[in-house]
Amino acid sequence: MFTLGRVAVYVVMALSMIRLLRFEMVSADRMGLTRPSLDWSVLALALTGIAGILIHEAGHYFAGLSAGQFCRRVVIGPLEWARREGKWRARWIPLRRAGLVDMVPSTFHQFRLRRAICVAGGPAASMLTGMAFLVLSLQASSLANSAPIYWIGAYSALWSLSGLLGLLPMRRGDARSDGYLLWQLLRGGTTVDELQRNLLVASSHATPLRLRDWPRHLIDRLADVPEDGQPREYNAYLAYVHFLDRGEPHVARRYLESLVADWTRQDPPEYALEAAWFRATHDGDLDSARRWLAFEERSVEPWVRLRAEAAVERAAGNPDRAQKLTAEALTQLNAVPSCGAYEYEKDRLRELR
Repeated sequence: MFTLGRVAVYVVMALSMIRLLRFEMVSADRMGLTRPSLDWSVLALALTGIAGILIHEAGHYFAGLSAGQFCRRVVIGPLEWARREGKWRARWIPLRRAGLVDMVPSTFHQFRLRRAICVAGGPAASMLTGMAFLVLSLQASSLANSAPIYWIGAYSALWSLSGLLGLLPMRRGDARSDGYLLWQLLRGGTTVDELQRNLLVASSHATPLRLRDWPRHLIDRLADVPEDGQPREYNAYLAYVHFLDRGEPHVARRYLESLVADWTRQDPPEYALEAAWFRATHDGDLDSARRWLAFEERSVEPWVRLRAEAAVERAAGNPDRAQKLTAEALTQLNAVPSCGAYEYEKDRLRELR
């Protein structure tokens, strides 16, 4: 649904583009340059449009790298490059947006500043290249056969401006403009907390960042937000693994209890598997551990299930079986690219030896 604010933003964008296009046409007339045919214009706009998107996303990418961000995925039109199993792989995907650079932090120190640098990198690249193309196009009159050079530069400047206009705050569904993201970072508060929360697990699966390295103050704030008298389940899970990785199982226990208090089969399988592992390793409660293990036959990451099974077998007095399951889980983990989350898993498995 269109709101008054969104309509105003679109009007500003359209007027800005029209204004620049008129300026380019007047400049071409003054220099005595002929305007290109419709077919030529369409082709030039398409090619310079792709270039404008590449420049904008490259701005995000290099600004993010300079701020300690890690790139997981790049999308340009229907083409996606993503890191899978430690390698860059390309594939065609449904066209949903012109471009995207998916960056996750390798540290949460000065998160807002680092994230703002990454977000602002795209509009900054668009602005600088747009100015450069505009200046070069205006210098075209001194060159032989300058009309094609002028219009290529002019169209490039036009597309670069469109990237700069991303600084206008807009939101449509899950998509947010660069300006909207910068406004969120500037405002701070619970919005930034939620943004960081959504990046915690992703960062530890893509970088060496350990779960214990997550911001303690953020974990405390998230886990203490009440919902029906209990901490929110996912926030409680984050607090559980964070404190477990910090070597504080007595604190982790509190969040595990709140996590499984209202457990249902629709919850992620890791919740029940963690309960089985903790009951077996820290409580010595074999019956409870077996019940939790029986609740879940699935796991997004198979070594989580193997770790829970190994803990139950060891508590049941079957060390050989536990050793075999532990070795199988470690073999699987050693076969995938290393990251902070997997180092956490390896430590938990080594405790079972």
